[in-house]
Order: sequence, then structure tokens, then C-alpha cells
Amino acid sequence: MTSTDNHQSVTASDLSEHQIAFANSLGVDWESAASVRDAVLQIEQNLGQKSLREMARWFLLSVLQHLHNADWGDIDNSGLENELHYELADHFLSSDEYKQSLLTVLKDPRFRFTLLGFAKGRNPSRRVLSTSTKAYRQAREILLENGLVDTSQVSRRGRRPARKTKFEETPINRRAARRSQLSPELSVKINVVSPTEKTSNSSAMSEEEFAELEQALDKSEMSEGQAWTYETNEERLSLFLGILGGACFCLLVLWMLP
Repeated sequence: MTSTDNHQSVTASDLSEHQIAFANSLGVDWESAASVRDAVLQIEQNLGQKSLREMARWFLLSVLQHLHNADWGDIDNSGLENELHYELADHFLSSDEYKQSLLTVLKDPRFRFTLLGFAKGRNPSRRVLSTSTKAYRQAREILLENGLVDTSQVSRRGRRPARKTKFEETPINRRAARRSQLSPELSVKINVVSPTEKTSNSSAMSEEEFAELEQALDKSEMSEGQAWTYETNEERLSLFLGILGGACFCLLVLWMLP
């Protein structure tokens, strides 16, 4: 098989024009590779310890292209200096967590050393990755922090709309509703609201306020359930003195009348 045959075999199946151009810039004999995996392995062996840094660089620039809704055709058309490329890559790789996420999303050699597309779903044959991965989210945040994209671009291309939280009835909500019906004389009205209503209504009670109200209601119920028995001597004396004081007051008023 000639080198031309090898060239057609590799590029027709997997290698992208970016991978070919990058391999050529490194002097890698990709034409001798039997598959894209072998070709990418030769690139990585040529780069040595710089391999992961280059993968992060291509990935970050791919995310930037996606957020700008652009098609540069070549990584050098991004408008950024190469020095900034590597600063961004180093920032990304400073976290072991995101480094592992990057290796996970780039496990397929077709995604390495090439500009990628992004969508909701992953499509290896078209070199398209998902926007829901941790690696994509981290790359997006780094680009935001460095002022390379604005929030409107991120919200338009990278973020999902917030899900509405369904209201779930809980024992606390049921007890609060029941007490508001049994105690209409209370000056504080208990409103049972859903979590979404709490966030939109500034007058909704906080957890601390609700706990205080719960305690007040418990005391109110205890006081309503207790009757005055006057069983002790102190209670009887207090009652007698009260009656005597009232009688003396009435006599004083009658004496002062003409």
C-alpha cells in the first residue's frame, strides 16, 4: 500500500483536517498510521508531557468558537495570541477534577487536537460533544472570567432554562394550614406557599420566623387547653384578695358620691 493509499484510508475514516495540519506542524508521519488512534498516539508521543496541555488548548478554543457561534476553520483564526491559549489551558488543568473530566470527554481520539462542535447530544462521527459535561461548563466559566465571552452569549448558547419546582405538600405545610383555620383570632395569618412562591414573594416567612411562629402556636394551644382550678392556697388567696380589692374600690366610689 502506498503513502497516498494510507492518506486516503486514514482521512476518509477519522482524521480531521485540523489533526492532519497539526501533525504536519509537528513533523509527525501520520500517513504511516493505520487508524486515527495510531495517528493521534504519534502526536501525543511527539508532544510528550505537553500533550494534555495541547488537548486542553484545543478544547477551550472549541468552546469559545461555539459560544461565539463562529466557524474559524483554523485555530489561528480565533483572534487570540498563542500565549493566551496556553494560559487558559493551564488555568483549566489546575484542577484535577476538571482534568479528569477533560480526559473523559476526549477519550475518543477523534476529539483530540481538533476544533469541536457542541450540542445537547454527543456525535463522535461529526466530532460533536455535549454541552452538559463538567469539562464544557468549566471551560465556559474560564472564558467568562477572562472576558472572552459575555453573559448574553453564555445564556444563549450554554445554559439551560431553570426547571420549575413542583409544590410538594409536607407535614409542616399541612399543620400550618390546619392551625390557621383553628385559630382565626391570631393576628398573624399563616400562608402556605410553594417554594417557587417563596422566592418571588419578599413577604414570605423565613425558616427562623416560621420556627418562632410554631413555638408561639404551641404555647397558645397549651394555654387554651388549661382551665383555672384554684387548687392551691396561693391561688385561693390571690382570688380572695382580688375580690376584696374590687369590693373596697366600689365602696370608696359610693362614699365619694354626693
